[in-house]
Amino acid sequence: MMIHSLFLLLVVLSFLSLLTSTFGSSADDASSAANCSSSSTCGGVEISYPFWRSDGPPSFSAVHCGYPGFGIACEEDKQQPILQIGSGHSYKVTNIDYANRTINLTDMDVILATPDTIGCPRSLHNFTFSSDVASSLNYTGADANLTFFFNCPDPAGLQPDFPHNVIPCLGYEGNSTFVFRSDDVPYNFTFWSGTCEDVVVAPVLLDILATYNFSEALNYGFQLAWMAGAPEGCGECESSGGRCGFNQTSASPSASAPTGREPAAIALKYSLELEVVCLCASVSLLVSYIIRSLVTCYCCEGANKIQGNEEEFINEVASISRTSHVNIVRLLGFCLDGSKRALIYDFMPNGSLERFNFTDRSQMESTLGWNKLFEIVIGVARGLEYLHRGCNTRIVHFDIKPHNILLDQEFCPKISDFGLAKLCTSQQSIISLIGTRGTIGYIAPEVFSRSFGAVSSKSDVYSYGMMVLEIVGGRKNVEVTTSSSETYFPHNLYKNINQYCVEACGDNGEGMEVVRKMILVALWCIQIMPDDRPSMSRVVNMLEGGINDLQLPPKP
Repeated sequence: MMIHSLFLLLVVLSFLSLLTSTFGSSADDASSAANCSSSSTCGGVEISYPFWRSDGPPSFSAVHCGYPGFGIACEEDKQQPILQIGSGHSYKVTNIDYANRTINLTDMDVILATPDTIGCPRSLHNFTFSSDVASSLNYTGADANLTFFFNCPDPAGLQPDFPHNVIPCLGYEGNSTFVFRSDDVPYNFTFWSGTCEDVVVAPVLLDILATYNFSEALNYGFQLAWMAGAPEGCGECESSGGRCGFNQTSASPSASAPTGREPAAIALKYSLELEVVCLCASVSLLVSYIIRSLVTCYCCEGANKIQGNEEEFINEVASISRTSHVNIVRLLGFCLDGSKRALIYDFMPNGSLERFNFTDRSQMESTLGWNKLFEIVIGVARGLEYLHRGCNTRIVHFDIKPHNILLDQEFCPKISDFGLAKLCTSQQSIISLIGTRGTIGYIAPEVFSRSFGAVSSKSDVYSYGMMVLEIVGGRKNVEVTTSSSETYFPHNLYKNINQYCVEACGDNGEGMEVVRKMILVALWCIQIMPDDRPSMSRVVNMLEGGINDLQLPPKP
C-alpha cells in the first residue's frame, strides 16, 4: 500500500512538473522552429535538414531541427564536416545527396594516417550503427565490406597463395596481415582467423574497390542512406509538410510547422506525448528498483561496461526482457545515468564457465566432474533451443562462449550478454547481417564470409560446438602461438577421438560415454556449411539420447 501511494504521488508530481516545463518551453521551441529551414556549408558540403550543425551557435541549442545522431561538426581550421557514429568514431562527410537521401563518409582514422602508414590499408575498428541512428541510416547497394586479419601466424603457409591480399607494412614479429572482400574470404581463413590478433570489418564503395587498391578504396570511403521520417514521431510531422526536431536535454521530438501554421501547438503536441512515455518508463523503473531492493542477492553488470557501446546495451535490455527460461539469465532491472549504464541480474555465486574451464585439468576435474560438465552442456543447449524456437520473438545470440555462460549456486548454466543478439520473427530463417559480430575462435564461417551460406540460428550452433570442444579440451580456442596445422584442436581430436577419451577419463574410465557424446555432438555442430549442422533441438535430442545413436560426422 505504501509503495502504491508513493507511485501515485510520483506520477502526479512528475506530470505537474512536465506540464510546467512543457508549456514554459513551447515558446522557445516555436522560436527555434523558425530556423529549421536554415542551412550552412562546411568544406563545400551543404548541411541541411535532416542534418544539423552540432557545433551551432547557442540560439540553436534548445531544439535540433533534424534527426537524432545526425549532428555534423565543422572543424573550422580544416573546414572538415565530421559525423560521429558508433562508439565515438569520427567520419568525414565528403558528400550529401539530398535528392537520393545518401551521405558519403570516410573514416578519420584512415585520413589521419601517419606518414609511415600512408598507402598502407588499415582500419582500426569495426563500423557499427549507434542506437540513435540505427533506425534512420543503413548501407546502400553501392557498398561492400573488407575484412582485415591483423597480425596472424601463418601455420599453413597461406601467404604465397594470396600475394595481393597480404599487407606487408602491417606484419610484424614474423606474422602476416591479410585483407579480403568479406564475401571472398578463402575457406582456409575460417580455421586460422582465431589465431589472429584482431579481425576488423570496414565498408568501402564497390565500384572503387573494383578499380583501385584496398588503400585507395578505404580513402574513398563508403555510402549510407537515410530513411525519411524514420525516427519515431517524425513521420506524421514530415507528411504534413513540417520538419522534425529533437530537444537536446530530453531527446524528445518536437516539430516545426510549415509556413502559415502555428508551430507552438505542434511542438507541444509531440513534446508532451513523448515526455509522457518517458515519464512512465522512469516511474516504473523507480518502483521496480524499490521492490527489487528487497531481494537479498543481485548482481550489477556495469563496472566494465560503463563506457560501453550504447547500441549493445539497449539491444541487451530489449533481448533479455523477452525471455523467461531456467537457462537464460534473469534481468531484474537496469540503470541509465548519462554515459553510465548498468544491468541488474540475479547474483551468480559461481561466476562464469570460463572460470572453471581454463585452469589446470586436474584442478578442473576436482571441481567439476564430467557428469556436471555434461549437465552444463545440456543446459546451455536447452537455453539456445528456447532462444531459437521458444520465444515469442526468435533470438540469435551471436556470442556463445564460456565467458557468457554464468553458473548459479547449483551450477545451473545461464546464457548471458545479449549485446550482439539479433531479434527476428518466427517466420524469418535467414538473418540480414552487415559486418562480423562475435568473438574470434567462436564465430561461424558464414558470419565471416557469405560464400559459406546464409547467417541464421545455425551460426549459434557453430559457436556452441566450439565451446563444447573447449570444455572437453580444457583449453582456449584462441592460441596465438599456434605454429603447425596439426595443432588445430578439432582436427587433432577428430583423428584421435578414442585416444583422447581414454586419456581424459583416466584409468577408471569414469565419464567415458559423456565425453565421447560431447565430442561427437560438438563435431557435428562445427561443420563448415550451416546446412550440415543440426538445429539446437536436434542437439538436445542427441545429447539426451543413447551413445549408439550417434555417428561420427564428416571431418569439419
